[in-house]
Amino acid sequence: IRADIKNVLAMLKDSESDAKELTKMADAAIDRVHEMIFKEENILFTMALDTLSEDEWLKIANESHELGYCIYEPKKEWKPARINVEEKTKKESGKESEKKNEEESKIKSEKKNEEESKIKSGKKSDTVQAGDVSGSGSDYINFETGILLKKEIELMLNTMPVDITFVDKDGIVKYFSQGTERIFPRTKAVIGRAVTNCHPPASVHVVEKIVEDLMSGKKDHEDFWIKMKDMYVLIRYFAVRDKDGNYVGTLEFTQNIAPIKEIEGEKRLMSE
Repeated sequence: IRADIKNVLAMLKDSESDAKELTKMADAAIDRVHEMIFKEENILFTMALDTLSEDEWLKIANESHELGYCIYEPKKEWKPARINVEEKTKKESGKESEKKNEEESKIKSEKKNEEESKIKSGKKSDTVQAGDVSGSGSDYINFETGILLKKEIELMLNTMPVDITFVDKDGIVKYFSQGTERIFPRTKAVIGRAVTNCHPPASVHVVEKIVEDLMSGKKDHEDFWIKMKDMYVLIRYFAVRDKDGNYVGTLEFTQNIAPIKEIEGEKRLMSE
């Protein structure tokens, strides 16, 4: 088709070209273009939409300029929709922080009233002031069972021999671990995307059903296991809920359990 169009354009520039031959060649080129468009819209694109994930479409878009375009060249770059997870998290954290501050203020007020009552009644105060664990300020993150640096948390997650991905309550991918041997490769481009756009169209309905069941409380987890070459991959999905049982997201936990399945007997001594 490219060659046909090029030949027609060359004949148009040649004043000695035969008009009948030019018309014949132009009509043939136009027919081939229409035929190509029909095949693309009714066969190629239909199959591609059922098969390719958004990641693959993005890769196609990024590499298309290397092949060049026929007839029409896109006027602007295609960019898939993304959620700014940093802003989303800040907004959600602000609401949680406000609620937490209100609860802490209430507790402090109750303790203060209790202390004042003890002082008035002549009783000795038994309040112990908790010392602050200081370091580099916000670098520390407090948990109910300890305190860790952000760097320590990240290194711990990346050291675990599993792939971890977290999708929030709105179905947005917010985190994935970066272990040395990831089973399913991830790029930072997935952050902020809807989880349904991170899977091939043929499996989207399965993903939607898993999230729906976990979110509704019908299930707390769902497991799958598949064989991939020499790996035996266990894929687990867990509903993440707060202390009140409210759904906050889904945790995907993937591990190659082939070495575990081979374990026999006991091992009580250290390896050399």
